[in-house]
Amino acid sequence: MKERSVEVLAGYLLVLPFIIFLFLFLLFPLGFELFISFFNEKMKFVGSEYYRRLFVDPTYIESLINTALYVGIGVNVKMFLALLLANALVTMDFRGKRLYKTLIMIPWVIPLVPSALNFRWMLDADYGIVNQVLKSIGFPPVGWLINPQLAMSSVIFIHIWTNLPFWALILLSGLQSIPVALYDAAKVDGAGGYETFKYITLPLIKRLYITCTTLSTIWTMGDFTTIWVLTEGGPANATQIIATLAYREAFKFGNFGYAASMFIPILPALAILVVVLLRTLKG
Repeated sequence: MKERSVEVLAGYLLVLPFIIFLFLFLLFPLGFELFISFFNEKMKFVGSEYYRRLFVDPTYIESLINTALYVGIGVNVKMFLALLLANALVTMDFRGKRLYKTLIMIPWVIPLVPSALNFRWMLDADYGIVNQVLKSIGFPPVGWLINPQLAMSSVIFIHIWTNLPFWALILLSGLQSIPVALYDAAKVDGAGGYETFKYITLPLIKRLYITCTTLSTIWTMGDFTTIWVLTEGGPANATQIIATLAYREAFKFGNFGYAASMFIPILPALAILVVVLLRTLKG
């Protein structure tokens, strides 16, 4: 009995660092965020005023729509292209394949801020290299980041460019775990590339794909750096997402309570994604 108690105590002690970490970096920040959302910039209790204000604030509504577009299009296109790229690297045999695998990681390896600054310079309406090339072949310059109709598309493209290699690498490792004998048997049965991908690759990679997509969705919903460095949410709030809007409200206007309340409505969506992720991992 005493030995059993020692084992239980040892188990608690081993888990204790994780519990402390969970409390300090997850539960406490969430609780504090919820707490300050009921107070104004002078720390005066305002109750649910900020929550009533949220859904009549056109800027917040627009940021919700922009967040959905940024996450929905960015994640799905990125993961689809990552799967195609990983599958091509597995199935195709060409010279310099190892070098190519190394080179495609460069967009992800470069730190995000320098990478975004490079794109900001390249897409500059007046001096950017992209517009200089367009002008040299007779096309007018394009306001990639200053035109409200093009800014979100440009930001999504840059997000895909910088994150695609990482997810392609993860999916590549999953594809390489599929037994080669299955592909050989499919070839013997006369299956082409499409049939092999549909009936062998997709079913065996499905769980990993769903896991990666869910994780990417969670991380992209909190993406702040890419948009802030490129456009700061402009032009005319065309790329304003919840993360950049809350940052502006908190650190430019000093209204931390209102900024904190902006994240609370999206917590249920994040909780659903976490449940999907855990169920997928559990199988």
